Amino acid sequence: NVKEQLTQDEMQSYNRKKAGYQRKIADIDIEIAEKNKEAISNQLQQQTSALGPQLDAVEKQLYDINQTIRSKKNERIKIKRNLKKSSEAFNEIDPIDEEARLAALETLQALEISLETIENEINQLKGQRQGITQQRDGILKQRSQAQAASSAAMQQADQGIRSQRSAR
Repeated sequence: NVKEQLTQDEMQSYNRKKAGYQRKIADIDIEIAEKNKEAISNQLQQQTSALGPQLDAVEKQLYDINQTIRSKKNERIKIKRNLKKSSEAFNEIDPIDEEARLAALETLQALEISLETIENEINQLKGQRQGITQQRDGILKQRSQAQAASSAAMQQADQGIRSQRSAR
C-alpha cells in the first residue's frame, strides 16, 4: 500500500511540471491577448479611416450649402432694397399717369414674387442643411462609439495580460 503512494519528491516533481505548464499556458494567453489588442487597433483604424472620407464629403456638402444660403440671403437683401426703391418710386408717380403706375406695379409684383421664391429656396436649403448636419452628427457618433468600444476592448485585453502575468 505504501508503494502505491507518491513520495514527497515525486509529488514536488509533478507540481514543478504543472507550474511549468501553467506558465507556458499563461504565456500563450498573453500572446493571444496581445494579438487581440493588435486586431482591435487595426479594426478601429479601418473603421475610422472608412469614416474619414464620408465625413469629409459631408463637411464639404455642409460648407457648400452654407455658401449657397449666404448667397441667397444676399440676393434677398438686394430684392428687398429694390422692392423698397420701387415702392417709393411708385408712390411718386403722378396718379393721373396710369401707364407709368401700371408698369411700376408690375415691377413691384415681379419683385414680390422674386422675394417669395428666394424665401422658399432659403427655407428648402435650411431643411437640406439640417439633414446634412444630422448625417455628419451620425458619422461623428459612429466614430465615437467605435473609439469607445475599442478603448473598452483594449482595457479588457490589458487587464487579461496583467492577470496572466501575475498568474505566472
